[in-house]
Amino acid sequence: MDEDDIEEVNLVRSAGDAVAWLVDVAGCSVDDAVRVLTRTGGDISEALDLLPSVQNTSIKGKDATNQEIRRLIAVADEKTEPTGQTSSNRSHGVIDLSDDDEILNAKVEDTEKIKGEVTRDIRNIKDEDNMSDINDEDIRNIREEDFMRDIKEDRTEPKICVSDIANVVGGANGSNESDRSVGTATEATQEEIVARIAEKTGVDAFRAGAALRMAGGKEGDAIDIILASLTRDRKRRRSAEKRDVSNSTQLTEPLEVMVLSWNIDGLCERGLSERFSAVISEIKKIQPHVVLLQEVVSGHVARLKSTLGLSYDIRFGDTKGSYFNAVLVKRAQDCKIVDTCVAHFPLSRMGRHLIRVSCDLFGHKLTLFTSHLESMKDEVGERTAQLSKVLEEMDGVDRNHIVLFGGDTNLRDSELGRVNKSKWEHVYDLWERLGKDNNTRYTWDTFVNKNLMANFRSKLRFDRIYVRESEKFIAKSLKLVGKEILISCDMYPSDHWGLLATFTLAPKQENP
Repeated sequence: MDEDDIEEVNLVRSAGDAVAWLVDVAGCSVDDAVRVLTRTGGDISEALDLLPSVQNTSIKGKDATNQEIRRLIAVADEKTEPTGQTSSNRSHGVIDLSDDDEILNAKVEDTEKIKGEVTRDIRNIKDEDNMSDINDEDIRNIREEDFMRDIKEDRTEPKICVSDIANVVGGANGSNESDRSVGTATEATQEEIVARIAEKTGVDAFRAGAALRMAGGKEGDAIDIILASLTRDRKRRRSAEKRDVSNSTQLTEPLEVMVLSWNIDGLCERGLSERFSAVISEIKKIQPHVVLLQEVVSGHVARLKSTLGLSYDIRFGDTKGSYFNAVLVKRAQDCKIVDTCVAHFPLSRMGRHLIRVSCDLFGHKLTLFTSHLESMKDEVGERTAQLSKVLEEMDGVDRNHIVLFGGDTNLRDSELGRVNKSKWEHVYDLWERLGKDNNTRYTWDTFVNKNLMANFRSKLRFDRIYVRESEKFIAKSLKLVGKEILISCDMYPSDHWGLLATFTLAPKQENP
């Protein structure tokens, strides 16, 4: 195995610690933790996102014994540090994250064999992700000019100070072990080290902490892991953009555009991690062009950025509140956000606000709105006043724009009479336009969805999508998402079903 291969497999060392961490935090089984770490090449953040799709009922994390976890750690240590190997040589040891129990439990003395198996797994993963155009040298080569060019090209990428880059690059290209051990948990609190890593690399604390665990508490190694991962992610995104046919510079035929609106119930702490992972998985599976989220909480921000930030441009509402809204627009050559505005409803007693995002969408101008209108039946006056404001804002957008609102309106049908009819002149309710299908009517249904454990039963159409009339943007379909119960927590992803709408976008007509 050459040095490039060793550099790459070093990204997945400390497997026992990673398995234990996933079992503890995600509540998964030991087997599932090993399985997702194998598929993601040791990337804990990606492993968390993948968990909902592979979880089984064999050994749940909360029921897994400490003895089983210690056994895995012991096996991992046995494989990475055979008799006679010193700690200074450990950087060349690797962990076999294979899903094969015979390999996992065997005492393997030939470390070269293990290295080969892990390298093979990583290469298979790259092939599955259509990453064959990225070689080991691309991932290993972390140079100052690469990162500075990326920052100049995309202002949304993590910001890295030049002085920090110089220090990190020095460590990545041959610093000795004594230099790299600076900043271990014995010299500073783990929180301080995580904060320092996050500041130097521009990632969130969640990702910095995961890298520090994988690096065995060594700050320099953790920074190398993150920078290599950032380089790989950038290359992966660029490769995907080249393959994405939707990136063509001119739309010559009608295109289906998908919009997802979903209240993800971040205020309910029960099963929150599992439920939010399921929301992210659903977004990744559907790949809508636009995602409108309500009831996002501060704990969601970092994970949204780390899991979806490469695929979506993400804008948040007032993050100072205990919960807020978010708008995600798919990153593509002809699909990008050009302006964002957040407006508070001045009389709201619940901190409610409206987000407006203006986009370029394949040659068309698109203005998006999302909000979480005032809750509770008694707040009908404020709620309908907020809806009137939404409709007024929609009507005030330039006539050349396609305009859409999606959100949790908390409306009862009987309350619509309080809104001046003139405000509906150019706006239609998507569910009504598509024929009032009973199968997609109720988005809040406590007869089926027991997340709230409510002692009452109710069906309401709280979540709605409103669209301003446009010949360029034709409603095609509407469906509910998030209706599969999660075995890991015996809950649905949210107490609301999500609304997934499909529209036909006409080609841009060139002026003669």
